[in-house]
Amino acid sequence: MEGARSIKGKVKNKEDIEKSLPFKIKDDSIKNLSESVQKLEDQMYIFAKQMEFEKAALCRDKIKYLKRQLIDL
Repeated sequence: MEGARSIKGKVKNKEDIEKSLPFKIKDDSIKNLSESVQKLEDQMYIFAKQMEFEKAALCRDKIKYLKRQLIDL
């Protein structure tokens, strides 16, 4: 059960992913949403390749959120 403990000082914050991206997520139009989803997917694979799985997972979650916004439009 050693791995079951939470690590103090390490908080997952979904807004932090936007700070670590080399681009800004634009969600003001369908075209910008689609481009942001594509860029996020590319970045997610880059993070996974670099073994930064937490960042890749945050990208995945953001992609799901943006795709839901696309469906609602």
